[in-house]
Amino acid sequence: MSQTCAIEVEEKNCSLCSVCSSLCPFDAIEVDEEQGKLVLDVEKCQVCGLCFSACPASAIELLYYEPESLLDYVKEQMKKTGFNTLAVVCRGGSPPPSDKTKEFLAQQGFKDYILLRIPCAGRVLPEFYLKALKNGIKKIVVVQCDDDYCRFKRGSETSQKRLMLLNMVLKEL
Repeated sequence: MSQTCAIEVEEKNCSLCSVCSSLCPFDAIEVDEEQGKLVLDVEKCQVCGLCFSACPASAIELLYYEPESLLDYVKEQMKKTGFNTLAVVCRGGSPPPSDKTKEFLAQQGFKDYILLRIPCAGRVLPEFYLKALKNGIKKIVVVQCDDDYCRFKRGSETSQKRLMLLNMVLKEL
């Protein structure tokens, strides 16, 4: 019986740069230089999406929670609710459970927002945030795991670095 995974590698786009394998917190990706391709270990892969978000050649595809469907959801919710604040919330270990998310965000001063719960904040591409802003989102808040509780080990750290870089870029515009 063959195993499948919610991540696919487009070999024709892959340059074998090893960025994905160096970032994978579960050592689920290896570069097989003899065969000239990436090898994904389905048993080790936790589908955190960090490899997807790090791939400079866009050779890794997610089969769920892909950026375009997330953006479609945000646009749909904007039309439906009229809200222009986006709350991206990690489903991981330390953020508040879904029944307490509204209370937590209200304590932080957020109300009337679109809630987008995702498996890992580290898998969200900076381009997603830019496209959300381009489509009318005025404010984005990201609630991610504490580093010590990230079930994907490096997701929160990756997200923090990307968000800091994105903030610096946006300030320059």
